Amino acid sequence: MSDKDALLESNLTSLYSTLTKKEGILFKLYVIAVTIFLWTGYTLMVSYTRQMTPKDELYSSSTVVFSSECAKFLITLFYVYAGSETLQKGNE
Repeated sequence: MSDKDALLESNLTSLYSTLTKKEGILFKLYVIAVTIFLWTGYTLMVSYTRQMTPKDELYSSSTVVFSSECAKFLITLFYVYAGSETLQKGNE
């Protein structure tokens, strides 16, 4: 293996490592943003409805938690589906 080949391999390895780290950081930022969005929505929804809804029409606050978990599940399914399509296109 020549010096040029070794340098090229080293540069490619470094580039791959950098790209992988960036993807990991973007995913972490996405998870943090979604978590903030869901729990902010939960807090606002519960506090608003507790103040504005008559006592006989109140719902359980666990309903909101269940709804947010369903939303996270649907988002996860979307990303799994999108990721599987990307993998299939990459294998072709």
